[in-house]
This record gives sequence, structure tokens and C-alpha cells, in this order.
Amino acid sequence: MGRRIEFTADRGYNKSCIGGDGVESIKKTLDTARVLAENVSLLGGRAYFVGGCVRDKLMGKESKDIDIEVHGVTAEQLRYVLHGIGGYTQAGE
Repeated sequence: MGRRIEFTADRGYNKSCIGGDGVESIKKTLDTARVLAENVSLLGGRAYFVGGCVRDKLMGKESKDIDIEVHGVTAEQLRYVLHGIGGYTQAGE
């Protein structure tokens, strides 16, 4: 399956889910999440890791995906960032 990036814009903030297949893929997933957060920051926004990936980190487990809430950028700006790191699948709006 490879890496997937889903995007949802609603509830006053934007949300991305970055995931992949297998243990080798989690490093690529983390790298992609880091690039997303850095690019959002350059636009004046904030990216927060949320959900199961936070729980898994606290419990010392590997995550299968990373949920990120993005604040302070428009949906269009986030689409631009996501396109630059490999595209995305629109999950809702």
C-alpha cells in the first residue's frame, strides 16, 4: 500500500493522517510528519500530534499512523503543503 496522507478540513481546524505499511515505513511516516509540521510552522501555523500516536508513544509502542491537527493555516495552505510532500486523499470537508 505505501504511504498515505488523508486530509480533512472541518471543526475550525485541519486534520491530516499520515500512515504506511510495516515497520520500515514508520520512519518514513515520522519523517513526513516532521516535514509537514515544519512547513506549517513556516506559514505561521501550528501542528499537533494527536490521538493514538501520542498514546502509543507514551506506552512505548510503534504507531501505524500519525494524526496531526493543524491550526493557524487555511485549508488551501495545508493542501499546498500536502501536495509538496507527496499529495493527499481528501477525506472530507
